[in-house]
Amino acid sequence: MYSGILEVGAATEVFTLRQPAQTIARNLVALEDAYGYRMMAKHPTIDYAAAVELILDYARMATGHPLMAEVPSTLTSSMNLDLEGHTP
Repeated sequence: MYSGILEVGAATEVFTLRQPAQTIARNLVALEDAYGYRMMAKHPTIDYAAAVELILDYARMATGHPLMAEVPSTLTSSMNLDLEGHTP
C-alpha cells in the first residue's frame, strides 16, 4: 500500500522521495511494528501520540512533504486520550 501511495505522490510531484518508494515503504512498516510493540509493552516514553509523531518525522524526511497528523475523534475517545494526545 505505501509503495503505491509513494509512487503516485512522486509521479504527481507531491512527494520528493529521498529513497526508492519500496525502501521508504518497508521502513514505515518496520517503524509501525516497532512502535506498536513498544506501546503494547507499555514503554514509558512511547505512547500513541509519540509513535505517530516519530513515524511522521521519518515520513516527512523521506518524502519532503510536511505531513500532518490527523487523529480521528473516534480513535481518541476509544483510546481515552485527552486533546493533547496523551493518556490521562
